[in-house]
Amino acid sequence: MYNKQLPMKQYFVDYENVHEDGLVGLDEIREPIVVHVFNSRMRMLSSFDSLYAGLSLYVTWRFEMADNGQRDALDIQLAGFLGFAAAKSPSDTFHIVSKDKGYDSLVTSFTRNGINVTRQINIRGDKDLAVLLDEEKGQEAVTKEICQKEVKTDEKVMTLRSMIPADICSDETITGIIEIIAKSDKVGDVCRGLSRIGGVQKGQQLYRYIKDYVHTIFEKQDMTANKLRSVLTIKNCSDENLKAIVEIIKSSTNLAQVSSKINKLFNDNKKGSAVYQKIKPKIKNLFYNKTHKS
Repeated sequence: MYNKQLPMKQYFVDYENVHEDGLVGLDEIREPIVVHVFNSRMRMLSSFDSLYAGLSLYVTWRFEMADNGQRDALDIQLAGFLGFAAAKSPSDTFHIVSKDKGYDSLVTSFTRNGINVTRQINIRGDKDLAVLLDEEKGQEAVTKEICQKEVKTDEKVMTLRSMIPADICSDETITGIIEIIAKSDKVGDVCRGLSRIGGVQKGQQLYRYIKDYVHTIFEKQDMTANKLRSVLTIKNCSDENLKAIVEIIKSSTNLAQVSSKINKLFNDNKKGSAVYQKIKPKIKNLFYNKTHKS
């Protein structure tokens, strides 16, 4: 019925788990496949041959009856048959049709060994709701991170634009300056980077406008937990929370953000506010004030 030399798809259906719903999409098949149906009840599912008679040119049925006298017998038998099939035809693609997440570790193991195995809830290839929700959450997290980066970049553009007159440099140059600062480890790196934009004289001119801003950035990067421990006792703040506060300071663009994030960290506005007030004198100079003179 099919050429065993050519890679093909094999489906291992945990019929007790998905029942007829696991066969959704079978009528869309237009290529040779093998469908292994696993069931522990003593009744053969031979009706599939007549039910899907129109697909006899494509589908090869294999019915496997699992011994229900032992716990997880069907799962173990399905895994064993899958391993045997993979060893016999390693270039084939294998699909476990089940809602049981217990098979996911099996999928991971086979995948690591170069065998193409997936788990889905039907022949069509749909994933179970939990997997879809996890993927959606992951995508939302990525989108949120991108948006946050874009917002931070916009904030930096607006900040630098407020310092440097429009006739001195364009918005494109502002973006270039932001990239230079991000790639620099110290103030000297920024100065050299600015010189590459339009020559030494132009670089010096630009640096004069953003000097205070650049210094606050590198002072923030040098912030350590030890510098804050002098005003915060262990009773006020654990070492773990202190490290988190340092990261909050480094990732924030203003004091209001620092205060808000610390409140969230402690999940207690009263305690968060008390901690913030203790460290404020230490960090207030780390955030550029637009009223500073260039």
